[in-house]
Amino acid sequence: MHVGAPFTILLAALSLGGAIALHVGASPHRDQAGAHLQDARSEGSAYVATFDGAHIDAQLAHFKQRRAAVATASRWLLARDLCVMLAGALIIVAWIQAFLRRLESLRTDVAQPADRPSAARPLHASAG
Repeated sequence: MHVGAPFTILLAALSLGGAIALHVGASPHRDQAGAHLQDARSEGSAYVATFDGAHIDAQLAHFKQRRAAVATASRWLLARDLCVMLAGALIIVAWIQAFLRRLESLRTDVAQPADRPSAARPLHASAG
């Protein structure tokens, strides 16, 4: 009994499930990075309005927080993309395994024609 293709399909399904979980897990990090970007933009407009150096420190702090949030979200999304690619590769492997198993069964059917009953009929029937 061959368990290769079903096992591979199970791995692909698990990989897709992991990709969905990673996508959901990355959502708060993306939202946090967006919030930091919005804060940085408002700090930037406040700096332009006042030309005060105190806003530069706040802008740098927001930039560091945003960079950390973007890095975290990027790692989550990279892992998601890798899971999706792994699932695609596993589906292709499962298809190849099923195809090769089908070819093997056809090859053994052709190699052993004596096991099959003959379906040939005589050309003339005897009247009786």
